[in-house]
Amino acid sequence: MDPAFTILYVKGDEGPNLIAVECRGGLVTVNESSAANGQASCTDLEKLHVFGFGGDDTITLTGFAPDRSGASGLAFDQYGSQPEFSVSGGEGNDILRGDATDETFSGGPGDDVLTAPGALAALMFGGPGNDQLFGKSLLVDLMAGGPGNDRIGGSTGFSVGLGGDGANTIVGGRLSDFAVGGRGQDKLVGKAGRDALFGQAGRDAIFGGAGDDTLVGGRWRDRLRGGPGRDKEFPGGLPHRGRKHLPGFAQIFGGSDRVVAVSSRLLKRLTR
Repeated sequence: MDPAFTILYVKGDEGPNLIAVECRGGLVTVNESSAANGQASCTDLEKLHVFGFGGDDTITLTGFAPDRSGASGLAFDQYGSQPEFSVSGGEGNDILRGDATDETFSGGPGDDVLTAPGALAALMFGGPGNDQLFGKSLLVDLMAGGPGNDRIGGSTGFSVGLGGDGANTIVGGRLSDFAVGGRGQDKLVGKAGRDALFGQAGRDAIFGGAGDDTLVGGRWRDRLRGGPGRDKEFPGGLPHRGRKHLPGFAQIFGGSDRVVAVSSRLLKRLTR
């Protein structure tokens, strides 16, 4: 295979786009046609970048999810290293969906819907607008809504949810969660696991669920409810030197080296 095709770019145009990228029979296809004249192999793929640009786009990635049988054609090492996938919707009300191993979704301006069912890990940016971000990955979801009234939800793994400006609803997954509401009237729900939930500004409702949770309100009269477990509640915000009351990143994620490693790799993209 030509080494030039280890990095693949797929671009739409300013109109509404329907882009379906799939790993099929060991090769990458775009809208059921072989990419790069049939020379883009799933096995040798290092990076895949998909751009929708303007319009209401629907972009899907399928066939790239981790598979115990190796059917996806993607290789994983002991540190969770795998190809890097990114999808950008651009302006418009976009629908972005992918099952890739390690992916970054960016909705852009507009009311976007982002999901990553079956992915190993996902980093999601909603952008301006009333967005819906549903991680659904197997290991960890890092989700940032941006300005607007956003709905953010985790699934089977660990989750980090950032609401931004607006009235946000952030619901965690089955394991431990870290969530920050923002400036609006937010609702944060931790569910099971050891959760750390921060309402910030606005009159917020914060529910820890089962597990040993840390709930932090703000200057407004926030409603805090921990649930079963040994919880710490700070309705008016953290006290002086309050960081000592907070669980560490590794503690929230249960001390899992793999989760911390994957999360750290995704977080580095926030500062690029």
